[in-house]
Amino acid sequence: MKEEALNFTAFVTHSGHFQWKVLPFGMKNAGSSFQRSMDKAIAPYREYCRHIFGSGQHSPDPEKAEVLRNLSRPSTKKELRSFLGHASYYRDYIPNVSEIVLPLTDLTKSKVPNAFPWSIEAEEAFVKIKNELIRMPTLHTRDISRPFWLYTDASAIAIGACLAQHDDVGKK
Repeated sequence: MKEEALNFTAFVTHSGHFQWKVLPFGMKNAGSSFQRSMDKAIAPYREYCRHIFGSGQHSPDPEKAEVLRNLSRPSTKKELRSFLGHASYYRDYIPNVSEIVLPLTDLTKSKVPNAFPWSIEAEEAFVKIKNELIRMPTLHTRDISRPFWLYTDASAIAIGACLAQHDDVGKK
């Protein structure tokens, strides 16, 4: 924060007189000032942690799609756990990821032998999650001028919700 702005952040308590050295959240424009600073800071590094950020959206790195397209079926529990970890890393981009990978997750249980039996359900789950990872959807920041859609789901053991919006072409 600039030296001349410090006086505007001053406050008094029973312990003394204090001033902020950095912009505190809760002040008018603090959020937008922080966002602008972060945009400038990460501009040279838009591709970060296998994600691409910018222009109000973020998506997985499309170069990873080719790697996923050529990925072969896991043959050991270690390989399967590695694949499930990769799928979980991108779980924000895939709706119902836990439900899709359930047949694969069941194969990682201790009662299943290391050379696990690959079932039709496991193959379907593997192909489906692989296709979802290859599809690589883009997530957008919210636009308060557009209507929101709230999707909810609940069962005896869990509850979930997703707040969504449609983009210019009607996609969620």
